[in-house]
Parts: sequence; C-alpha cells; structure tokens
Amino acid sequence: MPKQCEYCTKVICRACLKSSKRVGKTVQLVICKTCWSDLKARKKFKST
Repeated sequence: MPKQCEYCTKVICRACLKSSKRVGKTVQLVICKTCWSDLKARKKFKST
C-alpha cells in the first residue's frame, strides 16, 4: 500500500520507503530515501 512521506509529501512505494515509526496509536511517520539523505529532515524524523 503506498504511503506519503511526511517531509516532501510524495506518495512512495515500499521500495522507496526508508524508515517508519509510530508516534501514537494512530499516527505513523514515514520518511523516503531522498529525504533520508537530507540531514535536516533526518534530524527532524529522529527527534520526533
């Protein structure tokens, strides 16, 4: 099932997905491979 990257708002497939984590029971953060290489987006993802 395609998901949306939280940082660049692209719809990404399973192959483009780098990491995901649950913040709450219903909220899941997803980051793509291109945003993972951007240090500001990666720092924001890891700190949340």
